[in-house]
Amino acid sequence: MKKIKSYDILLFYNFSLGCQITASGVRGTENFMLKEYKAQALMSVWGGFLFGALGYVVTYLGSPHGYFGYVMMTGGYVLLACGGYMYARGKGYGWVMGLLGILGPVGLLILYVLRDKSALILRKRRKEGLA
Repeated sequence: MKKIKSYDILLFYNFSLGCQITASGVRGTENFMLKEYKAQALMSVWGGFLFGALGYVVTYLGSPHGYFGYVMMTGGYVLLACGGYMYARGKGYGWVMGLLGILGPVGLLILYVLRDKSALILRKRRKEGLA
């Protein structure tokens, strides 16, 4: 049986905070995403999950307002897709890669695995005197 180490738990916890695994170990959140997209992406993704879960609960618990649950689930799906778009933009990709947010959690996992290009964009901005 494999012993769970403390950094395994931290890796799982930091997944939503923007932790990256590199060849030399784990890199923190200091340069993970472009600042203007980080908060928007996190709020949209978690808001989408929350609204989707609440909509599911309202719909399938036999509430007389079941249709409202479907509206909540649809809103959560739209928020999740927007969060995927913001996540892709924050990692330095264009809007086309942001369409992976339509796939929901699978699309977010694909975006998570993709290489981070935000450091290149930040270097370019500093060179031009914009950052």
